[in-house]
Amino acid sequence: YWSNQLNPTYLVGLGPATDSTGKLPLLTAPATAANVAKAQSLMSGISIPTFFQAAAAAGDTNATIAQGLVAFPQYSGVSDTWGNVANFSYNSLQVSLQQRLAHGLTFNVNYTWARNIGDDGPYRTGFNLPSGSVSGTTRSFHMNRIDRSETAVSTPNLIHAFGVWDLPFGRGHFGGDNWAVRALAGGWSLSSIYTYYAGTPVQITYGGCTTPLQGQCMPDLTTSYAGPARANVSFGSGPNGRTAANLGKVQYFNVHSFQKPINVNQNTFITDTTTPVAALNLIGNTPRTGAYDLRNPSQWDIDAGLHRSIPLHREMALVIEIDAFNVVNHALFSNPNAVWGLNSTSFGTIGSASNKPRSFELAGHFSF
Repeated sequence: YWSNQLNPTYLVGLGPATDSTGKLPLLTAPATAANVAKAQSLMSGISIPTFFQAAAAAGDTNATIAQGLVAFPQYSGVSDTWGNVANFSYNSLQVSLQQRLAHGLTFNVNYTWARNIGDDGPYRTGFNLPSGSVSGTTRSFHMNRIDRSETAVSTPNLIHAFGVWDLPFGRGHFGGDNWAVRALAGGWSLSSIYTYYAGTPVQITYGGCTTPLQGQCMPDLTTSYAGPARANVSFGSGPNGRTAANLGKVQYFNVHSFQKPINVNQNTFITDTTTPVAALNLIGNTPRTGAYDLRNPSQWDIDAGLHRSIPLHREMALVIEIDAFNVVNHALFSNPNAVWGLNSTSFGTIGSASNKPRSFELAGHFSF
């Protein structure tokens, strides 16, 4: 309502109809007096402001029947300033293993198993969905219920681990009585940080919707398709492996797993002999997230540091350190293109890496 969406009730009641000339879908036709009268004959109680009809009669192409039926027809766009429109349910199991400093070793390992359910965006509509408005089903849906699923940030498994180990050599440790061991092997410490995030659910959207003034367009599931929705096995295992040649060239989602939503009216409306106008389609039935259990690439990283503290006078010391980021120089990928289109060659392809190559940082400072 507050973002000027069209109530899907009008998609069911007026979607199959043509305008007064029989050449355009009634919902996308100009809101002239004749077209408004036809809409009122099909759905009683329809009211479109007189000033809006006058704009349509004067040739305003934005003054359509659909635009005239939204909450604020005189505005081409309305946004919700506060946006408090979602509900979430988060449940998790959190386990921590901690080693307090002992014998020069300390570490902390945290694991989280979680599930995050919600109806946040992108969503199809903020209205109730009446029977006949969703493609491929006769079911009706209460407000937001069709879009209640895993959230876009739902991460089922997370691991964070870090630790520091003061190597047991030098003064007070192994070789403490030997000046060479103290000079060369004493004062060293090794630290590391490891992170892992499981892949979030994929949000499949559709860029070719003809449904007017709805929320996010989504395709239909292809119920007759028997093959897997994933293609080319795991991310980065396609031709040439994990190289730049994969970017934008290997499809990891099967384009045939989805299809265009059914048209409200299977007829094609013709404005003249050369330009066909596609019929309006119903609202797609693909789940908002995680269709066919498709998930984005997981993310993980190992960083490490090697430090040497060299005692100077009394409490002073010279600290030298070298830190390595992405120690194993492993390429991670950004989320694949999830905008579905019939015969699309970009659907399911990855356009960039999500991490940087291995790098080093050298630093030194005085401690006193």
